[in-house]
Amino acid sequence: TRTLPRAMLLDGPLPAAAELVFPERFMWGAATAAYQIEGNLTNTQWYAFEQSFVRPDGSSAIKHGDECGLADDSWRRFDVDLGCMQGLGLSAYRLSVEWSRVEPERGVFDEAALARYASWVADLRAASIEPVVTLHHFTEPLWLTADGGLHAPSAAADFARFVER
Repeated sequence: TRTLPRAMLLDGPLPAAAELVFPERFMWGAATAAYQIEGNLTNTQWYAFEQSFVRPDGSSAIKHGDECGLADDSWRRFDVDLGCMQGLGLSAYRLSVEWSRVEPERGVFDEAALARYASWVADLRAASIEPVVTLHHFTEPLWLTADGGLHAPSAAADFARFVER
């Protein structure tokens, strides 16, 4: 079992028990979303939103006009992220596979992107970190957005094609 002082987990006064006990198989992990950490994802509806949406007064819809841009640049620095996970003693990591990166055009797949995601999964497993993969985390390719997004008549078939790859 693994124990942590309650003071690390709770605000306010400590309860009578000074520590929490977690089962041996409890998975300590972290979760991310591709758009938030990979960087340079310019083929999604969220990127388009960042670039174009303004308030009626003309100000940016996003505080200070910030945008994801390179984010944490995890696409090029995953080895650093993996080292941080190992340093934290994580046993699980939830990552998302960015649909717009894998299928930048309807029916056209980026084999290098697929291979990179596969290598991340292999690297996580080699580090004894269980990969937990999310296949849709609120972003979609612009080609799907142009057809109506997830409401498009082809959306289910499009998503199935992506998932099967």
